[in-house]
Amino acid sequence: MDNSEKIKQLRKYKTIATGLFLLMAAVFIIASFYEKRGTGYWAGYIRTFSEAAMVGALAD
Repeated sequence: MDNSEKIKQLRKYKTIATGLFLLMAAVFIIASFYEKRGTGYWAGYIRTFSEAAMVGALAD
């Protein structure tokens, strides 16, 4: 595997990781909204999950 293939593969994985991070950020915002409205106990669990996912993504 030459360098151009490695760079291409790295760019692909970085794009996927960034997309998943943004997805978790959106889920966090939506769950926070539902939690503040008091629509259900589940919103807190979803918000906490997405928060942990974002922290894990930033740590990596």
